[in-house]
This record gives sequence, structure tokens and C-alpha cells, in this order.
Amino acid sequence: MIIGANTVQPVQQDQRRGVLKLSCGVETMAVGQERMLDQQSAIQHRLSVGRNALPILLRRKEVPLIWGLVQGADDHVNRIQCDLITDLQTKKARH
Repeated sequence: MIIGANTVQPVQQDQRRGVLKLSCGVETMAVGQERMLDQQSAIQHRLSVGRNALPILLRRKEVPLIWGLVQGADDHVNRIQCDLITDLQTKKARH
């Protein structure tokens, strides 16, 4: 699966994975709720993080964790990151 600022292209099917479409229109990859992938695990699971990528990983209670922006991210992606941080803080406050 190639994850980029505006694209998600599946390479293989996996029931633990799904695609989230954010309100900003950027599609990101979601992983099973009980699992959080680091970069090494992502490589092992055939995930490729492209330039300006903003992967979202799910953990318990479907709280998104921000993996981070790759070097060279543009302003559009930075704004998305800010929106997601706000959303994450809101969800944490609810739990």
C-alpha cells in the first residue's frame, strides 16, 4: 500500500486494514484497533510512506495516533496535521 498526501493505493487485501477518508478529502490508512505500527513494522507489512504522507494509525477506542509528517511536507499537509491534533485532543477529552 502506498500512502501519500492525496492517494492510497492498495497492494494487497488485509481484513485488519481499512481506509479512512478525512473531512479534508485526504485518504489515509487505518490499522486494526489493537495494533500500532512503527516504521519498521510498516515496512514488514508492505506499506510505503511517500513524500508528504500523513499516516493515521488506529489503537484502542479508535483514537487516531499521528505517525508524523515526512520531511518536506507542504503547508496543506501541515494544516491537516493541525486539524488532526485538535481532533485527537477532542477524542481524548471524551474518554
